[in-house]
Amino acid sequence: MIVPMSRVYVVAKKSDQGRLLKELGNMGLLHVEAVNPSKAVPDEAALQDLSDLDRAIGFLATITAHKDFKEVDQEPMETAREVIRTTAALRDGQSRLKELYREARQLRLWGDVRIEDLNALGNAGMEVRFFAVPGEQMNEWGAECVETVASLSDDRRVVAVVNRKGEMNIPKRAEPIPIPPRDRPSILAEAAQIDGQIREDSQKLSLLATQAERLKKEREIRAANMAQEITRRSGLLTEALFAIQGWMPSETTKKAASTLKGRQIPAAIRAREAKEGESPPTLIHYPTWTRPIKALFDLLGTVPGYREMDLSPVFMIALPMFAAMLIGDAGYGFLLVLAGVLFYGKIAQIAGREKAQLLTVFGLATLVWGVLTANYFGISPETLARAGGFVTASHDGASRVDYQGLWSGTGFYARSAQFMRMVAPLWRADPEVYRFLIIKVSLVMGCLHLMVAHFQRFLGLFPD
Repeated sequence: MIVPMSRVYVVAKKSDQGRLLKELGNMGLLHVEAVNPSKAVPDEAALQDLSDLDRAIGFLATITAHKDFKEVDQEPMETAREVIRTTAALRDGQSRLKELYREARQLRLWGDVRIEDLNALGNAGMEVRFFAVPGEQMNEWGAECVETVASLSDDRRVVAVVNRKGEMNIPKRAEPIPIPPRDRPSILAEAAQIDGQIREDSQKLSLLATQAERLKKEREIRAANMAQEITRRSGLLTEALFAIQGWMPSETTKKAASTLKGRQIPAAIRAREAKEGESPPTLIHYPTWTRPIKALFDLLGTVPGYREMDLSPVFMIALPMFAAMLIGDAGYGFLLVLAGVLFYGKIAQIAGREKAQLLTVFGLATLVWGVLTANYFGISPETLARAGGFVTASHDGASRVDYQGLWSGTGFYARSAQFMRMVAPLWRADPEVYRFLIIKVSLVMGCLHLMVAHFQRFLGLFPD
């Protein structure tokens, strides 16, 4: 049911501002409308703190907490920022480590040669140059020292050449290989250092993950404080008075003045019904038997407008029936019910009570429909008839199920099929007939939907 709402205006003493907002919140003041929307915004610092907490909580959700809980002697915000800093450093380190390993793979040709050793030889007057040369031209070198240091896949050799005499003879197809700016040992040394830092950062995050619940509580507190601050800034503040406007359930407005008076908060209250063209917030009070359908509406983000109709009763009846017809198997319905009952606590804790209840309702509806249509894990009377040999050959050579013999049989398969049929008034031997039965049921439900919608519309317009 969509709760009727009234627009309320409340004025109290400036000194009672905090207590007034608290009591109005307890009474169900909804959708406070700011007198000056430009002022009804939180501080940038508060928004940044909330964003940092959200980021830190999201990061820690992917981290396995250390098995030993340790109390961290620092403020929750500092813990959140440390999580952000450590996560950023960890990701930068992992990215840099991948880059270093890529560079090291590209320098496998150089082995463990160090740049500083080559520079020392050059300073001593023995400059070492490197070339890639085809194997058949190895005897064309004219230099003081030519040494093969590696072989390439295309039958070329990598040679180190030293020539202190000045001119030397270089084969025509020899290609010079420049000395890399960094050598492989220094790259691997840096990679080892970064790998150690990554391990330290991972260990730190594992310890910080033990504070995840503490950060969540801090986030709830700060979010509530921010909402309260926005509400406070939405009002009108003078030297002596504080005024606020918004929407409240009409039933609550009737006793709001007496409630505030009983709390020793003198206030002036004016309430009026919503005018044409205004858009009050929608508050729905679900009847107890329709509360499970709230899970679907929350999942879809579906909220009716204030002047629209609450469709939860219709959905609560129709949706489980359509789900049952789609699944159409008592065995699977039983499994859904079993899961809903055995894991109700865990499902309710993770997803909410309504989702856990809706799962059980779907299971019960599927179980009942499967029994009425004689289908258990895909086993039907026809399945049992074929398993029991109640099959006859027709004149065209095709096999036909002998239901007459099945219903009068005395074996296990016959008895089982007879019991299934006894509790399944909707079972049909002909699949085509069953298909039309589904169409008829769906058509009737669709017609009932239209009738209910028109009737609700009629009640809304009556007595116009």
